[in-house]
Amino acid sequence: MTSSSSSKWDNVAFGLSAACLSAGIILLVSIATWQTEISKIAEEAIVETQIFQETSEKIWDDLVFVATGETDRHKRHAC
Repeated sequence: MTSSSSSKWDNVAFGLSAACLSAGIILLVSIATWQTEISKIAEEAIVETQIFQETSEKIWDDLVFVATGETDRHKRHAC
């Protein structure tokens, strides 16, 4: 093997190493971004769930009031 072909393979190896390093960095940045987005979505889901629960409790409370005529919330739920 001549020194020029050895140098050629060194350049190829260096190029492949640089490409793998770049791909690894891009992958790590992508994972970090995905984790941030998933965290935001999870927080939004928690807020929406709380709103839904509060709304459903109010609707249930109103339905029990209509059915029983009881104005005291605690007495309505004791029925």
